[in-house]
Amino acid sequence: MGNTGARCGAALVNGRRKLLSRLAPLLLLPVLPGGLLMNGCSRNPDPAAVRDELLAADRAFAAMALEQGPAAAFGRWAADDAVLFREGGGPITGGESIRARFEGGAGLLLWEPYQAQAGAGGDLGYTLGRWSWYTDTEPGADPDQTGFYVTIWRRQPDGDWRFSFDSGVTAPDDVPPAPPGLPD
Repeated sequence: MGNTGARCGAALVNGRRKLLSRLAPLLLLPVLPGGLLMNGCSRNPDPAAVRDELLAADRAFAAMALEQGPAAAFGRWAADDAVLFREGGGPITGGESIRARFEGGAGLLLWEPYQAQAGAGGDLGYTLGRWSWYTDTEPGADPDQTGFYVTIWRRQPDGDWRFSFDSGVTAPDDVPPAPPGLPD
């Protein structure tokens, strides 16, 4: 009886070893993609590439404002929880409220970013730029107002960039675009 138990125990152990040796590669499959994913996440993204993405997003935002109007552009590019500050008024919060702020407005808002910076994680950054507001939209018209803006961008779960914060101040055209010493 003792021999039978020992043989059954040995057979069971050998059977488990064979099963584990066959299953081991399959057991690693869920771990490998996660490990590779975590390895990819642990590396810092290329700051220059992220800055280029931010500048491209801001330029696409500006192009949409020119083609479809500021309401459509601000509605498309604002995060749901975005905040907009403008001179002479309090904060406007939420993508829909921001879009509504520009609804029905006459005139032309143009802007161009001249600088971008990105956080180390590659999911947050800002752009700086100049803006101009025209009530006379005829070619060659002088702007009614000019100034600078800062836009803070956050990468969305789908990889798209949306702005979380946008603010502009008026300044004459002859003010230099960036103070010396600001990082590129």
